Amino acid sequence: MTARLGMIAGSLAIVMASLPACGGAPAPTKTTDGGDGSETAGGDTFTYTCLDNSQLTVTFHKDPSRLVLESAGRQTVLPQTISGSGARYSDEQTTFWIKGRDALYETQGGAVATNCSVAE
Repeated sequence: MTARLGMIAGSLAIVMASLPACGGAPAPTKTTDGGDGSETAGGDTFTYTCLDNSQLTVTFHKDPSRLVLESAGRQTVLPQTISGSGARYSDEQTTFWIKGRDALYETQGGAVATNCSVAE
């Protein structure tokens, strides 16, 4: 477990170091769902585009703090977890770790990872 956390932290540090500075970037475009009773209702929704050309729709909720991630027709609810920097949401199989406009998206317990950014 400690080795895996070290690997994740190291990967995130490399990813964040390779990203362009976000200062002065426009605020991400977001939509707020109208409260239709779906899992995404009532939260702030953003679209992320990833380096593997996938698109993620992510809805952030405050009470309780969680996100709903939609990808390829599948919806995953991730609780917020402890993060040294940025915000991290994980169920130990899927992780979405954000800082500013950029994110690291991991699936299969960290075996598959890709970098994502809020779509313009």
